[in-house]
Amino acid sequence: MPQASAKGRKRRETRERIIAVVMSLFLEKGYERVPVREIAAASNVTPRNFFYHFHAKEDVVSFWQDKFGDALVAAVAARPARESIVVVVEEALSSAIAAISSRDVAIDRMVSRTPALIYRELLKYRELEDSLAGALTQRVRGDRAKFRAQLLALIIVGTLRLASADWRSCGDSASSVVVTYSNRQIFETLWAELRDIGASGLRLQ
Repeated sequence: MPQASAKGRKRRETRERIIAVVMSLFLEKGYERVPVREIAAASNVTPRNFFYHFHAKEDVVSFWQDKFGDALVAAVAARPARESIVVVVEEALSSAIAAISSRDVAIDRMVSRTPALIYRELLKYRELEDSLAGALTQRVRGDRAKFRAQLLALIIVGTLRLASADWRSCGDSASSVVVTYSNRQIFETLWAELRDIGASGLRLQ
């Protein structure tokens, strides 16, 4: 058992080292200009060993993107059991966003501007929605409450996607992203828009 644990830890460390090296290379040269042989050499592994950890270069981006979803799910799980699900989402998302670095923002922009990664970029939000919905539904009971949790996850991730596209056009600093979240502007805007949409629908009837 200890041997298996040590082996698993070594594998994780190797994978994390490869991810760090690869993302730096992608930032420096661009995704399409970095071949696997260069990644392997820079990571001190053989090309065969690289493919042991990842099926393709795209998978490295996937593992990097999963970091945010993992942090968000962990933040949801850490909230008090009786806390309102809306408060849970606000606090958990703010906590996850606070860990975003300027390097993370630069990588995110690089990914969004790379044609070969367009599908991966779209899939990221679907996976994030599924992760958030799963974490939220574990906190509630009953079909109606679970439906609301899933609906909330869909709305939050959709809003996050729109906000991310807006932030990418505002320069290269991560500070604007963190400030936006810390001031709860995304949530204030979201709840206000939903209220207005609902009210407009009622008026039309």
